[in-house]
Amino acid sequence: MAADQPDQNPANVRAGYTQPATRYGHTLRYQLLPTRLSQLRFSIEWAQFLNKFSKLTPTDEKSDTAHNLDLPRTKISTNLTWRKGNWNASANFTYHTPIWTGSNAFQASFDRLKDQVEYHRAVYNNGALAYHEIGNKQTQLNLGLGYRWGAQANWWLRRTAVRVGVNNAQDGEPTHSQAQTGYTGSLGLSQWVGRAYSLTSGRDF
Repeated sequence: MAADQPDQNPANVRAGYTQPATRYGHTLRYQLLPTRLSQLRFSIEWAQFLNKFSKLTPTDEKSDTAHNLDLPRTKISTNLTWRKGNWNASANFTYHTPIWTGSNAFQASFDRLKDQVEYHRAVYNNGALAYHEIGNKQTQLNLGLGYRWGAQANWWLRRTAVRVGVNNAQDGEPTHSQAQTGYTGSLGLSQWVGRAYSLTSGRDF
């Protein structure tokens, strides 16, 4: 578990001060002993962001990107790998909590709909109250399957590896936003708009 703690010394709080993200995270890795059938490895990483704020001067209100939902509060990533002989496979699943889309509602709309919808949220940040539109949670599943020929294979295939992959296997869309692309890539990795396939090969000489 790791945590970044803010600097509490007022002498160090200066103009343009930015506090590192305060976060807690856990990592769990598990590996099964090899058997005649296969070898499995599993890992999961979880991070919880508490705050990440900046101030232009020490007396200014905090501008907190975590509280403002500019970044996801919770991130979870799981990995599963399998190997048997020359075969190998992998699966990666990533989950992020919803973030702000960049759009705001008027107070009258918020008051009228607050008991009917869940995508509006009142957020006080940087000295101002805003009614944010919150996007959907984001998930992505990536799959891969590969095969490697050994040194005993014929010359054309010797020490050659081939791998096929599917990114965003569930064919989900990232959260819509006011960005120029119309989407947000808050997963911290390539967020595919639609399902994508890949085929790679390599050889050792």
